[in-house]
Amino acid sequence: MLLEAEIYKMLVNGDEWGQWRGYQLPVSDQYVTIWTPRGTRRHWKPRKWKPDFFISENHSLSYFWPGAWYTIHVAYREDGTFSDAYCDIVLPTPPYTSASRKLIYTPQRLPRTDWETLTTQEIHTAMRFALNGQGENDTRRTI
Repeated sequence: MLLEAEIYKMLVNGDEWGQWRGYQLPVSDQYVTIWTPRGTRRHWKPRKWKPDFFISENHSLSYFWPGAWYTIHVAYREDGTFSDAYCDIVLPTPPYTSASRKLIYTPQRLPRTDWETLTTQEIHTAMRFALNGQGENDTRRTI
């Protein structure tokens, strides 16, 4: 039986941006993988880019590496085909393990508004901006 986990997406000021439940997949000792099945109710901060909640249309996998400044989220359809993927640039995550029941990550806001592929140097520069409180836009970038 898979271990259930609560996932919280928090803003830098401590406000909760999102929350949902998923299941730990014991695939590695190097990182934590959360599987969120299709039909999961996901809660989001009201009156922002989503309603108070939505029901996920696809299955998803989220990857958390201890101390990393990013998480990767991949969604796939019921038939197993790829749907979409994105990376959140985050504050370094705590050392979660396959026994963790609660995972919290804090996405950063980068000073750019367009979706694009960024170079490593651009990401490092943006992270310095975000950590100094100069960023102002949500981070959903392709790396």
